[in-house]
Amino acid sequence: MKKKSEAFSFKKYKAWAENQTGCAIKILREDKGGEYMGKEFDDFCAEHGIQRQHHSVRARPQQNGVAERANRTMEQGIITMLHQAGLPLSFWGEALAAFIHVWNRTPTSTVPGKTPWQTFFGIKPDVSMLRVWGCVAYVHIQKDKRQWGALGSHMEKCIFIGYPPDYKGWKFYNPVTRKSVISEHAQFDERYFLGIKDSTPTIIPTSLLENPPTPTLSGHPSSSSRLGVPPEGPGDDSGLKDMHDHGGVGDGFNPPSPHGHPPPHRQVHLLTDIGLLTSQPGCLLPLLNLLPHLRSVYLLLYLLIKNTLLLQDLLFL
Repeated sequence: MKKKSEAFSFKKYKAWAENQTGCAIKILREDKGGEYMGKEFDDFCAEHGIQRQHHSVRARPQQNGVAERANRTMEQGIITMLHQAGLPLSFWGEALAAFIHVWNRTPTSTVPGKTPWQTFFGIKPDVSMLRVWGCVAYVHIQKDKRQWGALGSHMEKCIFIGYPPDYKGWKFYNPVTRKSVISEHAQFDERYFLGIKDSTPTIIPTSLLENPPTPTLSGHPSSSSRLGVPPEGPGDDSGLKDMHDHGGVGDGFNPPSPHGHPPPHRQVHLLTDIGLLTSQPGCLLPLLNLLPHLRSVYLLLYLLIKNTLLLQDLLFL
């Protein structure tokens, strides 16, 4: 709620809860806050036979201990999640939503052997979608969303920020575009946090196309500079500074790529990605730009062919 006057949205909750459980709400217990004391609220409860219980007197929140302890637990959870991920306070709403999502699917001593979700809906929750909040995720980009079409990056590096309601997927934040993304296809690096400078990647993206090398021509500036995209520089942490200075995640989270060359872990998948590139029309330029990274492979092939021919000459002597 943005305003206390919006508390009367209780009508929508009542309709949803009774439809989900098949049971009617009989008692409403609150702390006699001003948002619950309007005449419209009283008339609605009286019309539907809902008993009102003012569980605490004025300025005595300790009498409503269960609700106050829950508020404290959520507050501590938000602080812990933001600190672990190194994210600013502007993400507290996403952290709260994710915390409640997990909390409802966690066993509790109040109902032994069950979770709040199971108690309310009558079925066991699916926890296969749970991930470490705030970690790095490599999110798949659909074909119609790629900047360079078929030759564009297949992934974007994002921050995992929650579980969107009514979707079978996850919610991510792209620190470059500063936009939220909902996707069901992503790879999570649950020990790597962009908001922490000392954090390092622990997994290797499955494709070189996650961050393709910048096409360059000998003696000419990189194509990214000609297109108006500022080239990356080693050790650039301006995005981290911008994130904490302005309350949001900024640019600069991509790993430095000196001189346009891919990092070592991307060279492992070079041959596989060349096969992907050559299967697309009009891909000669990207393929030629990858050739300098294959010098060692060319040298090895040359030596193998030369030794094979020498061996054949010796056999025919």
